[in-house]
Amino acid sequence: MKYYSIQVDATPDSSHMEQTTFILRYVLETTTQEQNITSLVLDQLKVWELPLHNCRGQCYDNGANMAGKDNGVQAQILELYKYALFTPCAAHSLYLVRANAAECCPTVTTFFGTVQKLYTFMSVSPQCWEILLKCIPCSLHGQSHTRWSERIDAVRPVAAHLPGILLAIGSVSKLNLSPEAKVTVDGLHDYFNSFPAVIMSAIWIKVLLAIDRRNKVLQARKATIDVEVKNLDSLTDDLS
Repeated sequence: MKYYSIQVDATPDSSHMEQTTFILRYVLETTTQEQNITSLVLDQLKVWELPLHNCRGQCYDNGANMAGKDNGVQAQILELYKYALFTPCAAHSLYLVRANAAECCPTVTTFFGTVQKLYTFMSVSPQCWEILLKCIPCSLHGQSHTRWSERIDAVRPVAAHLPGILLAIGSVSKLNLSPEAKVTVDGLHDYFNSFPAVIMSAIWIKVLLAIDRRNKVLQARKATIDVEVKNLDSLTDDLS
């Protein structure tokens, strides 16, 4: 070890005792990240006195350092013992499928981008937000690149209350807006009054709800492989 960084944080616990955490982060010059993680796994198995030759499976996310075909942790452990078969995390695999699906074509990226733009524009102004809440019975929500459940919350009001959203945009356009805001409002109205917006909202609310239901099953503590397979098969049937 040559270069390192430190991180210190202190906070009182539930008994009002000050607890200080000291973290030392470093990179070994002689080994790769994959080798470090593999060594960590093997060393911990030794501490627990669990022989590797009794291992029958590995499960990680789809990151290259863990699932890499040639140099990932799964490959290095599989090289040591061929029966430690690797199975990628089903929930993470499903996440990658829907993330790539949402970026598959300009029409889809435009839809999600405009939904986010609508939320951003309405939420920065209390006056605009008040107008919106008078036109639809629910709030708009922003999107997250990591929490896909938030995309459902973002698309649901658009799919369910598109006429009300158009009414709100029309009311906002009558306010004393800056030239830039006026251009944004006109663009939002033109898009959400278009056929692609109607089609995209109808399609994606169905897709996102179907995926979210299966994702909750996949992440359940008692989920088994056969349950996961059945849920993924039913998801394919629902979306076909």
